[in-house]
Formats: sequence, structure tokens, C-alpha cells
Amino acid sequence: PGIFAYEQQAIDALAECGGINLIVQPAGQYYGTGPLDEEGLKNVAECMNTVGRMCADKGLAVSIHNEFWCAVYDHEKFLEMTDPRYVYYCLDTAQVAIMGKDILNFYDTYHDRVQYFHIKDTTYIDAPDEKRFGAGAEFDEKGARWFWEPGGGLLDFKGLWELMKKYNHKGWIGIESDGTPDPLSTILLTKNYIDTVLDPIYK
Repeated sequence: PGIFAYEQQAIDALAECGGINLIVQPAGQYYGTGPLDEEGLKNVAECMNTVGRMCADKGLAVSIHNEFWCAVYDHEKFLEMTDPRYVYYCLDTAQVAIMGKDILNFYDTYHDRVQYFHIKDTTYIDAPDEKRFGAGAEFDEKGARWFWEPGGGLLDFKGLWELMKKYNHKGWIGIESDGTPDPLSTILLTKNYIDTVLDPIYK
């Protein structure tokens, strides 16, 4: 009940602001919590289904967003457990790649569920568990970056843009700058990459 009350506040505020998509991380950090077992996944999936129906009542969609350290580790299995009428997906390219999933295969399979994108690059493809699942895993204790501007890591954004074109994606795409030491440089590098590499593929 506490979760639903909290989400109802967010849903009401989002609807009042004219928003369209509520992004929800479905469970807490793996460290000290996960991975969730089958029963745990089913419980969280039913919770997401309920929040999805609450969103639909307000004309909104709810989208799952997984962090690489999330207690919902088997996020594809979890997505399959949710109701496609009410629960969608926010594909965070770097987070999914760090979890060991190919972003092109994932989007090709679940394109009808993907409502929204978080776009950032990474050099950590399928990072080992000891790297991902420590306390505060999103912040490297030595100061190394997990995330980079699009084109600065190993992800195939050109291939992803080809798939977006194939499936006629018209939703929002958010560019993220997690961990950048220089936000202005990140903005300029990202804008140049979009203008010169991605927009010619699909704008």
C-alpha cells in the first residue's frame, strides 16, 4: 500500500504536468537485497502491473528502468512476467550492456515494449559481478567512469538507430551524462555525434 500511495502521488503530478511516461526502477540495489528469487520477481511484477493500471487510468504509461546493480537481475524474465498492456520498458543502453545484454538484440526483441530510451555509452560490456554488485557500485572508488558520451565507448548506436528507423520509433530519447567530469564538453561531444553520425540514419 505504501508503494502504491507513493506512486499515485507521482502519477497525479506527472498527469498534471502533461507528462506521458512514468519511469520506475522495479527494486532496490542487488547489494544486500538481490538477486530476487522467482517469488520475489512475481511479487515485483504484480506490483508493476498494478502501477501500470494506475497510470493507464490517468492516460499515462509506466516503463521499467533497470540499473546494472538492480535486484531485478534477470530483467528479460521480469519483463515477460509483466502485462504488456500496462507495463513498458525504458531501454538504458549502457546499463543493459553492462548487465551483459546486447542492446540491438534486446531492442529487436522487445521493440514493441520500449517507450523511451536513456542513451549513454560504456566500455564495460558484461562487467563481472564483483565489479557491478558492490555497495555503491555505480561509483568507481578509483574515479574511473562507467559511462561515456555516445560514440565514446563500445556500443553500436548506428545499429540501434537503424532499428529505430525500422520500427518507426517516435518516442522520447534522453541523453544522459552520468559521471562526466565536464558537462559542457559532454553536451558538445554528444550534439556533434548526433548531428554527424546518428541524424543521417534516422532523425
